[in-house]
Amino acid sequence: MRCFEPFFRFENDAYTTNTLSLSPMSFRNIICVFLLFSLGSLSAEYRILCFGDSNTWGWKPNSEKQRFLDEERWAGVLQSELGARYTVICDGLVARRTDIDGLTVGMVDGTFLNGAKTLPVSIIRNAPVDLVIIFLGTNDLQRGPERSAEEIANAVAGLASLVGESSDLLYSSYPAPTDVWIVVPPALRDLSSSPLKGLFEVGIEESKQLASPFKDGGEKESLRLVF
Repeated sequence: MRCFEPFFRFENDAYTTNTLSLSPMSFRNIICVFLLFSLGSLSAEYRILCFGDSNTWGWKPNSEKQRFLDEERWAGVLQSELGARYTVICDGLVARRTDIDGLTVGMVDGTFLNGAKTLPVSIIRNAPVDLVIIFLGTNDLQRGPERSAEEIANAVAGLASLVGESSDLLYSSYPAPTDVWIVVPPALRDLSSSPLKGLFEVGIEESKQLASPFKDGGEKESLRLVF
């Protein structure tokens, strides 16, 4: 697996006021431009797996629990900007955590909300994969786990390691993805009017500390970070 030093920063305005939902245009064209310059001309299809939580799933703020259309989600915007030589695969799941089980909700067992348990499955399901973009950590701040910023950063670094170990999965001969990027979750904002206040307000202050341990871990492990 090829890893890189931390790089660019985007405005920490990804979370709209009183919501936990990411605007589909929050990344604008930064990732797209960097991909185009860093990868250069491709001789074959380049496959990108976006692995995340409700922000990747595309949860609409202030909606009836629905999501943005495929082309509106950030992974869809990425696909549109990159063009046909790239395939962007969106694997986002509401309530997904890093390496701990989530809450069981109806027919969905909390085991399936554990990113560490489901990431290898996602990689082989969508093989071959060249780049994995991991955008997780916010749900680890919820009431219950209430993890520290350091614990969350370490858990995400562990997911990056899983990517590098994911060759020849399920009897296949596919190599592990060569690249992995980590999107650092933006700090939570005012949740006073959000229906998720009771679940997330305990993590607001800790969310403001995420950048530092992610940066430290990224430098230590030579991971490419998006702030």
